[in-house]
Amino acid sequence: MGDLSGGMKCVKYTLFIFNLLFWVNDLIENGLNSLANKNYTEYSSAERALIDTLQKELECCGMNSTNDWDPKPSSCDCDISLANCVTPGYWTRACTPQVIDFIARNIYIIGGVGIAFGVVMIIGMVFACCLCNAVKKSRNEIA
Repeated sequence: MGDLSGGMKCVKYTLFIFNLLFWVNDLIENGLNSLANKNYTEYSSAERALIDTLQKELECCGMNSTNDWDPKPSSCDCDISLANCVTPGYWTRACTPQVIDFIARNIYIIGGVGIAFGVVMIIGMVFACCLCNAVKKSRNEIA
C-alpha cells in the first residue's frame, strides 16, 4: 500500500507542476495583452523603455498587431531591406508571439536558473537548521 501512496503523491505533484506552467503561461500572455490596452504615449518613461527594448530586440511592433500603436514609436522602425519589414519601414510581426517563442527557445535556461535558485535556497535552509541545532546544543551544554 505504501508504493501506491507514493505514486499518488507523484501524480499529485506532477499535476500541480503542469497547472503551474499553464498558469504562468496565461499570466505572461495576459500581461503582454494588457500592454496594448493603452496608447504608447500614455505609458511612463520606464514602461516605454521596456516596450522599446522588447520591440527592438525581438524585431516586432505592437503587442497583438502593428496597429496597436498610433503613432508608432521609433522602436518599430526597421530597415526595409530586412525580411519582416514592410514598405513604410515598420516591423510586421506582433510582439506577443515573439515573446512566447523566445521563452520557448530559452526554457531550459530559465528552468535551470529557477532550479539553481531553489537549490541555493535549500542549502541555505540546511545551514540555518545546522546553526539552530548548534545553538541549541551549546545552550544545553551551558545549562
